[in-house]
Amino acid sequence: NTSTGIFTAPVAGKYLFCANVSMSGLTSAMGQIQFRILTSHADDGAAIDEVDVTYSSGSSNGKSLSCIADMAASDTAKVTLYVSGDTKTVDIHPDVYSTFSGQLLA
Repeated sequence: NTSTGIFTAPVAGKYLFCANVSMSGLTSAMGQIQFRILTSHADDGAAIDEVDVTYSSGSSNGKSLSCIADMAASDTAKVTLYVSGDTKTVDIHPDVYSTFSGQLLA
């Protein structure tokens, strides 16, 4: 669903998920940024990837991750972002630099 960013599996099977996130406004007050592809089929998320943030004020960063997940029909998948530290606001660029896709493999 392009308006919500949530993928809903049309049929059961193995799915390949790929995500790219581009952001700016990072500061040294941020401790860590955690990206995750989270599925409704697996409570702890189908994949997790983390990056430590040690950038000066106003810097930018990008991150890519992918995973293969077993999905039942109507299961959902989405990309989540968690920022720790004193400052938790970043700008996500929802243009060609930030993408999320899912593809049935088998």
